[in-house]
Amino acid sequence: MSSTASPTAFRPDWLTDPSKLHAWQPGPTWRGLHVLGTGGTRGLGRALVKALLARGAAVTATGTDEVRLDAARRALPEARWLACDLIDPAERRELLQALAGLPLDAFIHHAGLKAARAFGAVGTEAEPPLADELDLN
Repeated sequence: MSSTASPTAFRPDWLTDPSKLHAWQPGPTWRGLHVLGTGGTRGLGRALVKALLARGAAVTATGTDEVRLDAARRALPEARWLACDLIDPAERRELLQALAGLPLDAFIHHAGLKAARAFGAVGTEAEPPLADELDLN
């Protein structure tokens, strides 16, 4: 897991004072809740991050591509963006360390991996690793 942003560049009040996360009130709001969303840099994952932020959630989101992470940081700076390849056990541990001490109210796993496969390539070296695709999805 790596981040090009300075560790002090992102310091919302809920990150420095986790007690501010649990002021949840019923209704169509997520205010006071901390949500972890994987695969948040594009597509449906990015739309979910945006919707949760609009409803007041404190969002930590992950992605694997630094270019997309930088674009997401610029577009949605109120979220906490972390680079994390969920296939890599070491990066999953780093993600857990980055979340240590913070309450986590919801987890939206939207990371996914889809590889094009040639029907006749099954079992060949040209085939993308099926185990990674199954493990992540």
